[in-house]
Amino acid sequence: MQNGGQEVRPFYTPDDIPAVLQAFKRVNYGVRTELGNGVAFTFLTSDVAEGVLDGVVCVILMTALVVILDRILRRTAVTVQSLAGALSAYLIIGMFFASLYGLMDAFTAGPFFASGEAANARSFQYFSYTTLTTLGYGDYTAALFPGRSIATFEALVGQVFLAVLVARLVAAFHGRSEAIMPPKEDGA
Repeated sequence: MQNGGQEVRPFYTPDDIPAVLQAFKRVNYGVRTELGNGVAFTFLTSDVAEGVLDGVVCVILMTALVVILDRILRRTAVTVQSLAGALSAYLIIGMFFASLYGLMDAFTAGPFFASGEAANARSFQYFSYTTLTTLGYGDYTAALFPGRSIATFEALVGQVFLAVLVARLVAAFHGRSEAIMPPKEDGA
């Protein structure tokens, strides 16, 4: 597309989604392996190093979330790209909270989950997405008050995100359909 003689590239196309997901995997893997093996695990205990790495991942995910939401909210029309961006943002929110739970687990005493099960990245992701979607099977529950507070906040963020984003997309779609459809004439 051209905009004042300048090439304008769409936010991203559906064909870009696998590449975006691979980039997130590479960043997460790179932070956890290269940074972890090279720096964090050399000078810190294993638990503290994992917590530091989870904190770095939180920062990266929050940055990506802000960039994606900025681009979605700047669009005036609903497109496949804006819908894919909204889905990506929702999934990144879940990954952010999973890393935040890992960070909390590394710096708090005792087990993170009330059942006493060992906490790892998979269990944090499972717990995060069941909380974000308010599905809540109940097989994992945060043991301590800080974890419960963050889980409650995550559930609220998930619901508010969906309500606000869907309202924004519907408003953009409704405005676009009004601009396309001619007004009805009385007396016809």
